[in-house]
Amino acid sequence: MTRRLILHIGQHKTGSTSIQKALFGHRAQLAECGFDYFADRANHSQPMRELFEPDHFTGYRRLPPDEIAARQSTIWSGLMRQIEATDHDFIVSGEGLTLWQRDSVERLVNELAGLFDDWMVIAYVRPPRSLVGSWAQQRLKRGVTLSGIPEPTAPPAPLYRFFLEKWIELAGSERVRLRLFHPTTIHPGNPLLADFARLVGIPTDFLTGIEAPAANPSMTMSSGNVLSAVNQRLRAMGYESDSGNRLPWRISKLLAERDGPPYRLPHSVEQRIIEAHADEIRWMEDILGIEFGGLDLESSPGQNPFDASDLSPELEATIDALLTLFQADARNAIDPPEVTE
Repeated sequence: MTRRLILHIGQHKTGSTSIQKALFGHRAQLAECGFDYFADRANHSQPMRELFEPDHFTGYRRLPPDEIAARQSTIWSGLMRQIEATDHDFIVSGEGLTLWQRDSVERLVNELAGLFDDWMVIAYVRPPRSLVGSWAQQRLKRGVTLSGIPEPTAPPAPLYRFFLEKWIELAGSERVRLRLFHPTTIHPGNPLLADFARLVGIPTDFLTGIEAPAANPSMTMSSGNVLSAVNQRLRAMGYESDSGNRLPWRISKLLAERDGPPYRLPHSVEQRIIEAHADEIRWMEDILGIEFGGLDLESSPGQNPFDASDLSPELEATIDALLTLFQADARNAIDPPEVTE
């Protein structure tokens, strides 16, 4: 019997958290189908990085070498115990693996994939404009303002080649399964989990009664613009973005019920990002054998003409109310979703 390692590497903003929570939360049922899911946690981005890319793991920068070694030993021992306990196929899932340097991927291939008879890599690919909008929402939830989003080399840049080429080269194209993250390929009704199960051979019986939980829901245009204005006010008050500050994420939860079209960056910002990464986008199209064109969101010069310097009285009142609410209840900690490095 051939035993496989199955590496699900995202990409980011393609529903990875939903897959991870469903598989992690139903490990017993999954084992009955002949598959084990690494039990360390739902998202394996951090433990895999601690093992195979420790020099780039910021959590290690303040730790002494002996403590780092102890943490790595604990993770590795737990991983080996689970692998050696059965002859099941073994699933590791972490969208953070796409961010690794090539030598770290090679190390994982040599040290982990080598323990199995065969292995495969699964990645979902989101069309560029849709990806840019989703990335932008995540950055807003971490305290960034609209003016701070369009950094050429940082998210929401669609860096497909950087994310995937090293995996294709080291695994070989025959081991890599790339799936378009789009309604034409991911159908309604427990869609992403069902598609993943089909790709790896998990029986359809496993899906009975299991709902892949929604994670990181999208914001509307109105919600995103309010949150950007809130973040701008927070920065003036001394809060820093991407610093573990919970306020923007908590406020985004409160704004989740606002109606309207999904959030998009202003046309000029979105277009600048797309044009700056045209080569990456063409590379991805060539690999998939498609053109994103009609599969992506339509672009309009009039999309999101928001100007944070010209706020309506109603919006100013909303922002004041939100800041008053959360400053008065700052100790009501609601942890933000896990963000991989």
